[in-house]
Amino acid sequence: MRPEADLVRTVAPPEWATTIAECLNGEGFDAVAQPDGSVFFDTAEQGEAYAVALYTCKIRYPIDPKFQGPLNDEQLRRIYDYSKAVLTPCLESFGIAVPEPPSLEVFLEKHGSPDAWNIYGDVQNQVKSNDQWQEISAACPQYPTDLYE
Repeated sequence: MRPEADLVRTVAPPEWATTIAECLNGEGFDAVAQPDGSVFFDTAEQGEAYAVALYTCKIRYPIDPKFQGPLNDEQLRRIYDYSKAVLTPCLESFGIAVPEPPSLEVFLEKHGSPDAWNIYGDVQNQVKSNDQWQEISAACPQYPTDLYE
């Protein structure tokens, strides 16, 4: 049987991990928001209780639906420009080799397909540890912070 929970408020993706970690802490778990947007908790001893608490917190603080629909062409263009002008140099500052981008037309055409240009997906194998990944994620967000404004 699933636990009952009431919606408290919807959240934007950048605040999701922090909000869920705070909710889990309120439920008695020592959860930590990570820079990559994930939440860390060692579930080895309390897996089922943690799963119930996480389910409850996700009901209380779901991601706002406006962030879950397909991206429009303007948003895709902003991602493309950001990826070339901001994300690539940021990743390169960490010694990450970033593949050449496709043309804007190819990027738009292939977005959402398995062979779409995805810098984070292309460079993850160059990251040596989870700590390094978290450092890179914090310094080099995958998308522009104002994408949905």
